[in-house]
Amino acid sequence: MHSSNSVVSACIVCNSNEFTTLYDGILECNVCDHVVADLNLSSEQLFELYKKNYFFGEEYSNYVNDEQVLKKTSGSG
Repeated sequence: MHSSNSVVSACIVCNSNEFTTLYDGILECNVCDHVVADLNLSSEQLFELYKKNYFFGEEYSNYVNDEQVLKKTSGSG
C-alpha cells in the first residue's frame, strides 16, 4: 500500500484529506478507513482498469450472465 498522490476532496466521514491507494481506483482514508473511488483517474487509467478481462475472467466470471444475481445481491433488482 502506498500513499496516493491524487487530489481527493475531504473524507465525508471524518473530513481528512489523507488517503492511501487500497486497490487500483480505490482509496482508503488514513484516519477512519472509509473507502472511496479514486475519481481522479485519467480516461486511459479507467480503460486499463475496466478492460474486457475485468468483466470476463479477472473480477467476474461473466458479468453479463451474472447481472441478475449481482442486482439481487446488491438490492438493486
